[in-house]
Amino acid sequence: MLTHLSDESEDLVLSRDALAQTFSSGRNVAAGGSSVAVLKSGTQSASLCIPGKAPLAILGANQIRIFEKLVAAYLAGSPDVKTADLIEDTGVKSPQQAFKKRMWESILDACIAKGSTRGYWRLVV
Repeated sequence: MLTHLSDESEDLVLSRDALAQTFSSGRNVAAGGSSVAVLKSGTQSASLCIPGKAPLAILGANQIRIFEKLVAAYLAGSPDVKTADLIEDTGVKSPQQAFKKRMWESILDACIAKGSTRGYWRLVV
């Protein structure tokens, strides 16, 4: 079934909304297959892309900020980020507080994990 076509008339017309949605989700999948990145969709939503994993929907500026710092550290070759640096300017006392309990449980040790030294966190790639 061609979902990018609008059935508003007898003529075949491309649906702009369907194309935009497909482009956005395709971009996330494509980026997730090749590089580690946080792809923003505004100030309050983004996707964490890690090769070999499905993109993770990130909601809220604090969650985005935390994952941007983890991704930047990973890409710089120093994956461990001090807790104080990770939560700076977020208003939370630990990375866990930036996430709802259910989400935290799903991402802990799957996307974010304690670093090699106490008081540090790292991206799970």
